[in-house]
Amino acid sequence: MHHPLQTSCKGPSRKIRGLRRYFSKLIKDAERFTLDPNPEDWWDFWHYHSDWFGLGNVSLRSRTEHLKALLIVLNRIFEVQHRFPTQLQAWLILNCQDASQDAVFLHTPNVNGTVFPVHYPEIEWGIPDLDSVLAKLAPNIQFQVGRASGVDASEEPPQYWSSFFIFRPDLGVPLNSPQPNQSFNPDPTATIC
Repeated sequence: MHHPLQTSCKGPSRKIRGLRRYFSKLIKDAERFTLDPNPEDWWDFWHYHSDWFGLGNVSLRSRTEHLKALLIVLNRIFEVQHRFPTQLQAWLILNCQDASQDAVFLHTPNVNGTVFPVHYPEIEWGIPDLDSVLAKLAPNIQFQVGRASGVDASEEPPQYWSSFFIFRPDLGVPLNSPQPNQSFNPDPTATIC
């Protein structure tokens, strides 16, 4: 059976040494993440990647370790949300094709005029695929999980994409709150580095 965190993308082809040390540093880096919002600060789809090399494409263990790091960063945002001068939205995107595109997003009203709050009407919410994984990694936190998919016709041949969207209902403005006329393209290639 296919696990929802497994990707179709290939990772490095040679044996990777030093993973224990790598994962330890990955978690320590996420734990050192700080955010000190000031009244003039804003975030326009700011995001944090934990898996720049796509190691999460190699194994489920690697994908899970990188997800742990992303959840730590999301929790750091939760811890300081009361210090934000404006409303905020924070969420995770897990790209089903390429783990290197997984990221935590932070979005607020901003000087660029990007829509806030952002709403993704194409996402189907209430997807249980990741419930057991999230319950193991963050047992005392409630998450809402949705999934969106589509075809990127700009590629030749057209490429199918699918992503999980995850947010905490107790963190900022929920992604699934209805906001008419304020939708945004959920294509992860359009919003992720």
